[in-house]
This record gives sequence, structure tokens and C-alpha cells, in this order.
Amino acid sequence: MDNKAKLEIVKKAYESKSIRVKTYYSMLEETGDMQYDYTNFVSDSFENDFEKINETGYHKCCCLLTYMLREDYFTNGAFEKRAEKGYVKKVLERMIELLSL
Repeated sequence: MDNKAKLEIVKKAYESKSIRVKTYYSMLEETGDMQYDYTNFVSDSFENDFEKINETGYHKCCCLLTYMLREDYFTNGAFEKRAEKGYVKKVLERMIELLSL
């Protein structure tokens, strides 16, 4: 899938302002960007990785989003809490920025 098509899918999820896990699982599956090896790219401290979001590449953004989704699987409600804190929005904004280049 080319970046233009991915951009439209990510924008749609972003504009939905959804905090539902299913929305973002579907987005990553549709773009082909679900990162099953996310633990190789996200450090033990998610917050430290997130602080560098403006320097983060597209692949790492996908890993961070996958991390948040998987975290919710093990700790129900974790994704919603991260979304409320603005983490999901910031990751999606960075993904949109990178796909727009």
C-alpha cells in the first residue's frame, strides 16, 4: 500500500477521535502496519520513547501504537487512559506528518 492510501486511513482514524481499541487495530491491519515485533523497538519506558515523538520515524510510531493496543489487552482500559492523556493523538499526528512528506 502506498503512503497516500495509508495517509487517508490514518487521517480517518484521527478525525474519528475514537478511543476504541478496535478502531486502531483495524487501522493498523488495513495499512499493513501492525507491528508484531514492537517490543524490539519500544523501550521499557514508554514515556521516554514518547517524549521523543517529534523525532520518531513512521515504523516506531506504529510500534508505539501497537504497544498501547497490546497493553490494553493485558490491562483492560489502559488504551483509553493513554488516549485521554493525548498519547494516541500525538502518535497519529506524527504518523500523518510523516506520511504527508
